[in-house]
Amino acid sequence: SVQLKVRNYTMQLLANELLVTMRRDFMKDEAAMDALYQQNEARYSEPRVRQILIRTQGSEVARRNNRPELTPAQALAKAEALRARLEKGADFAALARAESDDTGSAQRGGDMGYILRGSTVADFEEAAFTLPTGQISKPVQTKFGVHILRVEERRPMTREGLRAVLANELAHKAMDAIIANGYTLNTAYFGEP
Repeated sequence: SVQLKVRNYTMQLLANELLVTMRRDFMKDEAAMDALYQQNEARYSEPRVRQILIRTQGSEVARRNNRPELTPAQALAKAEALRARLEKGADFAALARAESDDTGSAQRGGDMGYILRGSTVADFEEAAFTLPTGQISKPVQTKFGVHILRVEERRPMTREGLRAVLANELAHKAMDAIIANGYTLNTAYFGEP
């Protein structure tokens, strides 16, 4: 019903406002941010990533050199073949220059520079932030195509960038606790469910 949709939308707006408020409050709580950082120090680094991207049909990435459109299955097969070559010692930068469909990073041997949290699509980010330095990823599928990654090195996040990430994580943990412990709506304001 319309009333239920309005109530759900209102609850989402209020929850978002609460999250924004908690995030702002946690930005001032140095002790909480320091504690979270100490528990997860390895997570708060920025990886420098090289990639080879194999574009799939319908990707937002422009086709390179009139290469054929590849289905997701064809792109995955090509990525697995390239990964096998890398595992046998092929030069990542040379292979990226020759095979990657990402024209920007291909010219630099696949080097994308340092990746910031939230700056790439989720599956790519997950691989970039969890892959050990120097290892070659399994193929990672995104809306752009199929990626092969290698983390070259890591550096600590900037203090200001780190503060925003920590405050966001603390706010989400607090919101999860509120949801897990249950909450009640002000029925005088929202009406009975």
